[in-house]
Amino acid sequence: YDFTNLLPRLLNFRTAASASIVLGFLYMPWRLMENPNTLFSVLNNVGAFIGPATGILIADYYIVRRGHLEVADLYRANSAYWAHRGYNYWTLGVLFVSTGFCVAGQFVSAIGWAYEYASVFGIILGFGLYFAILPLARRSPIASAFKPIGDTGVENADLAFSAGIDDLTAAAPTHTE
Repeated sequence: YDFTNLLPRLLNFRTAASASIVLGFLYMPWRLMENPNTLFSVLNNVGAFIGPATGILIADYYIVRRGHLEVADLYRANSAYWAHRGYNYWTLGVLFVSTGFCVAGQFVSAIGWAYEYASVFGIILGFGLYFAILPLARRSPIASAFKPIGDTGVENADLAFSAGIDDLTAAAPTHTE
């Protein structure tokens, strides 16, 4: 499903699955096991991309949104999460800078540690840079993308039911700005 979301006008589930099979074969994952250095290099590259993205998501959910999301708006165009034509350039900038720094450690020996520990360092760097750009982002034209809106989700109703709470509004935490 993720591959179909990349190009929804061109790919349906069947063509995306076929493309994934072909790409997986061309990638030749069995070749990664021939040399441990190759395997660790691939894992470091994956960590260099996933680490910063994870740090950004953690900072956004817990710091910016304070655990509140309007889930339906995540899937709507022109909602509070839409930013600029569907892209949040502040967040993408943090992702590119933090990923670039981690990957640069592969080529620059002075920061080689950033590449060796890319998955952990990337989380810290992505979180820190995202937190650092918040004052600028909140004054930008897409400032509404950086406001906590919504609630903590329908899972609260499930938790309240299992805890035996009848009045969910009395038990729900209130959110004020």
